[in-house]
Amino acid sequence: MDFVDVEYTEVQDEPITDTWYTCPACGCLNHSGSPCDCGYDPRRAVAPKKRRKRRPSVAVIVLSVALLASLAINVAREISYSECRADLLDAQENNANARISISSLSSTIRSLRDELDALSLYANNACVVPTNGRMYHRDPTCSKCDLSAGYWIFNTELALSNGYRACPSCSVVEKPVMSN
Repeated sequence: MDFVDVEYTEVQDEPITDTWYTCPACGCLNHSGSPCDCGYDPRRAVAPKKRRKRRPSVAVIVLSVALLASLAINVAREISYSECRADLLDAQENNANARISISSLSSTIRSLRDELDALSLYANNACVVPTNGRMYHRDPTCSKCDLSAGYWIFNTELALSNGYRACPSCSVVEKPVMSN
């Protein structure tokens, strides 16, 4: 490929003096100073008045402040509501746990009452007779009761029918007081 040497000369640009405008009525592009085909003539058009900057009125300012205050109050209420809702859920969970505990304790109480009934039957009707003794004792920890040699447990009626007599310290049966 052969290279050709070309001289470069600067060409002076001529200033562009033509201006164009867009017709505000129909949107066509027209040469400045000439009327548009729709009939709009820029030379007869009145320049729009400059709008003066208006300051916001007192009512707008007051309403804006009231709106912001209302928004702040609503946000605070929502936060308070969320906290109350969380507290309520915690309280409901604690209540459910307490109900489970109460149910468990109620069954324990029923069981203990059954055992107490059995023990009171024993306590009201049973007695201890030392192997070498002649008295029966309602309280095995009685000071006159010596269980070191051994002992028998009887029904009090059977002990009486076998000839044992009641210990005066621990087998006293209280009699109701008669009134005049």
